[in-house]
Amino acid sequence: IQNNLDPTSMLGRLASINLDKTLFIIISKSGSTDEVKRNLTTLLDYWSAQAKSDITEKFARQSVYITEPPKEGKKNFLHGMRVELKSKTGFEPPYLENDPNIGGRFSLFSPVGMFSAELMGLDSDALINGAKQVFDKFKQSKSIQDSVIAKLAVLDIFLARRDIVSRYS
Repeated sequence: IQNNLDPTSMLGRLASINLDKTLFIIISKSGSTDEVKRNLTTLLDYWSAQAKSDITEKFARQSVYITEPPKEGKKNFLHGMRVELKSKTGFEPPYLENDPNIGGRFSLFSPVGMFSAELMGLDSDALINGAKQVFDKFKQSKSIQDSVIAKLAVLDIFLARRDIVSRYS
């Protein structure tokens, strides 16, 4: 996972993996996040220099995109990149649509979280069914003291009011 703009850490990470056997999952809620554009540029420049040839088709076949659906009048860099890759290679990289109403890379039950869970061997159906069971139990709760979800929500509100932004409750 590369989620910052530090080219040194990105280049170090790239040097430690086999690029020919790596699946690149490119995630941007808007499809135009600056970090994603810059990291893609770093990746493609590095890989091209290592291969000493055009890696466009290999990259197209080894990448998956997760972003919002295209919106009329709004640029989405990732959709544009997929179209460009298809025009150059004849292969259109796969795309998973992220609902614009769901937070980007941090949403567990979005395509971001579920695709990643499946890649790790987790059963996304079991995760969703488990979440549904917890939610159903929450709806049946008589008071906050009976509900784990309510307690987590209270904890989240408590932490937010103290400006603690790194919370995963």
